[in-house]
Amino acid sequence: MKKIAIFILFSTSLFAFTDDHDVVKPGGEVGEFHYFDVLDPAAFVSAMDTFYLSDCAKRWHSESGAQVALMGITGSGWTHFIYVGYENLAQMEKGRGLLQCPDFLSMLVSIRKASNEEAYLSQVGDLTLQLRDWTKDAIFMKFDMRVKPGSEKDYAAAWTKYVESNASINTGSAGLVSMLAGTGYSTHMAFVGASNMPELVSNLQEIQSGESHKEFISVVGEIRDIRNQMFVQPLKGYQ
Repeated sequence: MKKIAIFILFSTSLFAFTDDHDVVKPGGEVGEFHYFDVLDPAAFVSAMDTFYLSDCAKRWHSESGAQVALMGITGSGWTHFIYVGYENLAQMEKGRGLLQCPDFLSMLVSIRKASNEEAYLSQVGDLTLQLRDWTKDAIFMKFDMRVKPGSEKDYAAAWTKYVESNASINTGSAGLVSMLAGTGYSTHMAFVGASNMPELVSNLQEIQSGESHKEFISVVGEIRDIRNQMFVQPLKGYQ
């Protein structure tokens, strides 16, 4: 079974990933993104902890390979999101079937009581492209965007060139997620990672002041619209 490596807790990757330092590669995982405006963080985390001690959760992880990370958000109407990663869609389908148990349904009730239910959003996305191993980073800048229909390949090609040309400046990971469901809000999500916030901001400022950024904007400026950008910090991992 693949082993989880949630940032501050572990040192191996979430799913198997070969790290060619400056080369963008397929990401090799698919995930669910569940966004919450949490009103009672202690109750929210307690509900998750209780579920992950259950036999239902143990079977789910064992048979589907699902791995879970709780993320904190700054710069958004949401305060947290839960990432549920699988190796592929077949494992995701299997995992969702295994979650029809009382312990999971009880957790859903509890986390909804601890959050603003009207703010909830769920998406399913494929980690289409990735530079380096994102599970080794401690903080991210995440860009939610809409890409013009029919321009997805053009955007991915431009993003790949842009990221690889700045790989010596960006010392952390970078990724492009293509949304398969929940696309009313965004069709794609890009992220850049680092070991700390000052490093992340400094790297982005240097990249965005360079010629490669001007070239990137000239290519993608009319085919993508950024909905929001936000800091994301891993808080807790479950396996």
